[in-house]
Amino acid sequence: MKASQTMRRYLEFFAVIEQRWADVPSYDVLLVNFGAAALRRVALPMTWLAETRRITVDASAREADSEKRRIDALLSAMPVTSVGGVALAAYHRKLQLKVVAGATTVRSNRLALTPALALLSTVDAEGRSLPTQAALVKYLSQSPGQVAAVTGFVRFLNAEHGTSLNVRIDESVLRAHRRRVREKVLLALAKRAVDSPEFELEWIRAGLAYFHDHVKPGGSVVRSPDGSGFSVSVGDNYLWIPSWARFTPTGKG
Repeated sequence: MKASQTMRRYLEFFAVIEQRWADVPSYDVLLVNFGAAALRRVALPMTWLAETRRITVDASAREADSEKRRIDALLSAMPVTSVGGVALAAYHRKLQLKVVAGATTVRSNRLALTPALALLSTVDAEGRSLPTQAALVKYLSQSPGQVAAVTGFVRFLNAEHGTSLNVRIDESVLRAHRRRVREKVLLALAKRAVDSPEFELEWIRAGLAYFHDHVKPGGSVVRSPDGSGFSVSVGDNYLWIPSWARFTPTGKG
């Protein structure tokens, strides 16, 4: 079945070529009309065309096409007429000027747009408003490694859209925000607690994040005989997590 589907895809590819051009066009023409992703799905015919010298594959053009389509997907992720969508498109135009000038690459453009969209989505997925300082704190507390990546967009918003955002946020503020969010997760879990291995695993993962700032899955679990909690192996240590019945929120950052 899979083989027949693959063969059908190949035949459709050559049928389109025959209908549009009668003969095999250049690689650049194929790239513009099909896109890099579609050409990857007909890798065997493309290899044959290259080996028989019908086309000359341009790897840099292929990569640029892939990046362009990824950028288009980022820009279309938010309504283009929304406040956020307009700001994102304007930021893209500014970045594109640097690409044209040879000061940066299309890939760098895409890497700059990705955290910009993520920050806007933290406020509202529909882009109805621009980020506030609170939204920036929320975003960076969830993605602490993105400070440098999002700085360019923050500066752009401040300069072009009248915001007053500051990426220099004290780590204690971000840590307190993360802790409040994680506490809410534990409280929500405690309210719907069920006696099942799946729920227990979910609780342990959330507990590792809240009590020990450990976001990766733990190893073996030792349950206390009295049901008060769990000892979870992490590296050479065992970390204690109280059970949902014994969990008492601190209410502090």
